[in-house]
Amino acid sequence: MLDLSKTEVVATGNIRIPRDIYKITCIEGEFKKSYTKKTPIITLTWEIFHPEKTKIGGLEVTIAGVRCRNSFFLTDKAIGRLVQFHNLMGIPNDVILDTDSEEFMRQFIKDNYIGLQAEAILSSSEYIQKREIIQEDGSIVEENLLDSDGKLVVSYTVEVDQFRKWLGKTEVLF
Repeated sequence: MLDLSKTEVVATGNIRIPRDIYKITCIEGEFKKSYTKKTPIITLTWEIFHPEKTKIGGLEVTIAGVRCRNSFFLTDKAIGRLVQFHNLMGIPNDVILDTDSEEFMRQFIKDNYIGLQAEAILSSSEYIQKREIIQEDGSIVEENLLDSDGKLVVSYTVEVDQFRKWLGKTEVLF
């Protein structure tokens, strides 16, 4: 027999977490260029490791493993965010990022970001899911996605609002 009342709730991703300070680990990094302006971007994926559990709507929910992402645009106008992040995380800024070399950037991300542990303020944003309708002329129109009861389908993303401090570095297995 399986007693479901004794089973804990484990967050699987589409969850609204309370805005608070969490401890997170950088588990993935990606370098790409934006589709429209071809702006170089570093996107880091983080995973919550503390607290392991939190109360959400009266239920104790395991949130360790919930992921969030943040991006750094590598332009003269936006580079200050990355420099500030490096200063907080103890990463030297005496490097020239070769954004024309994907191989260089992938190695830089692996060497400097993967495994970082930080204390950060995280929050959730709500968004309404959309469905695409392809028109006769091939254009795509979006409209709100409704469930079988006619209610909007709402999802959440977890976001890094602010990095607070560097906690160290750990090994991340791929």
